Amino acid sequence: MVAALRGTPRDTGLDLEYILKVGEQVEIVVKKYREFMDNSKMSVIDTGVLVHQIPGGMISNLVIQLKQAKVLDRIDEVFKELPRVRAEMGYFPLVTPTSQIIGAQAVQNVLAGRYKVVSTQFMDYCLGMYGKPPAMIDPDIQKQVLKYHRKGHEPISCRPADTLEPEMDAAWEKVRHFSKDTGDALTAAIIPITGMKFLKQKYGGDTQLDTKIGLG
Repeated sequence: MVAALRGTPRDTGLDLEYILKVGEQVEIVVKKYREFMDNSKMSVIDTGVLVHQIPGGMISNLVIQLKQAKVLDRIDEVFKELPRVRAEMGYFPLVTPTSQIIGAQAVQNVLAGRYKVVSTQFMDYCLGMYGKPPAMIDPDIQKQVLKYHRKGHEPISCRPADTLEPEMDAAWEKVRHFSKDTGDALTAAIIPITGMKFLKQKYGGDTQLDTKIGLG
């Protein structure tokens, strides 16, 4: 585009030589991430995005999932299934974390059958824990997904955060012996297992700390 528009009223003003040097550096770095690339097609540019609407980062995750399951050859089925799942789920924007939740469900639908296997996160989505989607979730699928959800069978209609129990007092209790930092308390609240292991390492992981935070 830079070369095509150079010398026209729409000239970008970008230095083409510099861009080419950047491209060379990217070629060097990208070799480290070759295993995460979709090599099921010859074309590097996926024009199918105009139909399947899947962002690049999300495609990388799908490729990894399918490679691990040794079914990368079924990626086209996932590309067809994902817009269908997205429509049934009310066209929620494909951004983290909902993009991964919707994407993982599309993979499960292809490999195990439509909505035969669903994750807890997908159940939470159908429950309304991620907010209200732009359009209505398919009520039949929503009912099917929530049938065995331990958090409830009826979608919430209020602000999702209002359904959560207060957690900060318990989080402060976990860290009070070694920290007064709000960030540490938030770490304990948001990621209690991995976060507490991190805090253990952060503050030395001594025997006294292990006993106080229950990690020994």
